[in-house]
Amino acid sequence: NTPSLVKAESGRIELIVNTKGKLRAYDPKTGAELWTCSAINDYICPSIISHAGTIYAIGGRSATAVAVRAGGKGEVEPIWKTNAGSNVPSPVYFKGHLYWVSDKGIAHCLDSKTGKIVYQERLKAAGRVYASVLLAEGRLYAVSREKGTWVLAAQPEFKQLAHNVFESDSSVFNGSPAILGSNIYLRSDEKIYCIGGGKKKSRL
Repeated sequence: NTPSLVKAESGRIELIVNTKGKLRAYDPKTGAELWTCSAINDYICPSIISHAGTIYAIGGRSATAVAVRAGGKGEVEPIWKTNAGSNVPSPVYFKGHLYWVSDKGIAHCLDSKTGKIVYQERLKAAGRVYASVLLAEGRLYAVSREKGTWVLAAQPEFKQLAHNVFESDSSVFNGSPAILGSNIYLRSDEKIYCIGGGKKKSRL
């Protein structure tokens, strides 16, 4: 996972590091520790995300998710903690919900305020998923290692919109997709794809 800068409601900028057992906040200018919070007691691959001063972390084979308010001091308490997580991919935030697809190919949606699991749905024959989902124009793009890309509606009700594969490509996709303009970029261990194109902006 990658340490991230988060702005607390007070305006203070904090460097958040998600470590085994604790979330830690540091002053990015001095390196001084600002606060810690008991979090995920396992190794951590996914990066944290934040929205409006709240930090969301998932990770580990123990499948745990936790939310913490930035701006604290000393040892702080989490807002909520839930038994739903991801071994590798990171989550995204959209309209009050957290979304991700776990390394086992299970799509998750959580209520960001309460941590309540809204849905958990297995993507049919997805295999392993190491890439984080891409959020674009109300859609989630989940790239599996070997079984193609799933397109889901970014909404509290599970809805699969599409499943796309490169029939002539047997390479492995571990990297997260990226977007620029109306193009989506996918990278495998052998190739890079640009999907979209054209002068007019189109819905992906």
